[in-house]
Amino acid sequence: MGLNYSEARHDCIGQAFEAGIPGTLFIAGSMIQLKERKEMDEAFKKAQKPWAKLLQKVERTRLEYHTACKQERTAQNQERNASGDSSLSPDQYVFTLHTLMDKRKRKRILNKYENNTL
Repeated sequence: MGLNYSEARHDCIGQAFEAGIPGTLFIAGSMIQLKERKEMDEAFKKAQKPWAKLLQKVERTRLEYHTACKQERTAQNQERNASGDSSLSPDQYVFTLHTLMDKRKRKRILNKYENNTL
């Protein structure tokens, strides 16, 4: 069965007494250590915040880039199918080409952005 707070404190004071350290000084030292540890944890979290934001931004950009790659491949397939389909009007074929060009442009922009953020 575990010790409760008062028993743990009593043991702590007993150990300090055996070591020749006054009990209140020993407890005060322990409290200072806890306070320093808490301050270091807070400082670490504060230092990690900008990096966490940057990582989130990179992950979002990576996802957008891969989505743009899939869209480009789809547009390429549509263009390939449209070039072999004689039933499409010239306007529909031009629209397909414009879509393909837009997807390629978006992919290039995201690729540049991703390379600059890393």
